[in-house]
Amino acid sequence: MSVPELDRARPDDLELVMELEEASFDPREQWSEGAWAEELHGHDRRVWVARSGAGEVLGVVSCRVVGDTADLHRVVVDSSVRRQGIGTALLTHALAGCRAAGARRMLLEVRADNAAALSVYRRLGFSEVDRRPGYYGRGSDAVVMRRRLEDDDD
Repeated sequence: MSVPELDRARPDDLELVMELEEASFDPREQWSEGAWAEELHGHDRRVWVARSGAGEVLGVVSCRVVGDTADLHRVVVDSSVRRQGIGTALLTHALAGCRAAGARRMLLEVRADNAAALSVYRRLGFSEVDRRPGYYGRGSDAVVMRRRLEDDDD
């Protein structure tokens, strides 16, 4: 698959993003429609989507920029196109977009057992700075990761 078109998400993408969210996460871990609407409408949010040539949303990344720090909120890639570089492309785009918005670092939390995501984050220069026991529920820790943005040439 060729790299899809990456662009800012629009409020009218909500339905497609929700379809992706519901297909990608266990109901207990899904974001609500209200939460995604807040991401799409928030003045301090940066949300990008990867679209197929037919306009289908294949992936989405959401960040919040406050001062000089960006928080990576969510990355979702359609299961049918995972491991094809879409998540990496979205994250690379988000790093550059957050840097352009004034962020000097990005923080994220990821499930400690999400080996695929941890691998991508490490490959993109994130390093572990902390752990949060039980963050995702009993026995499911979060790895807190950070990456500097100011010296990038991405």
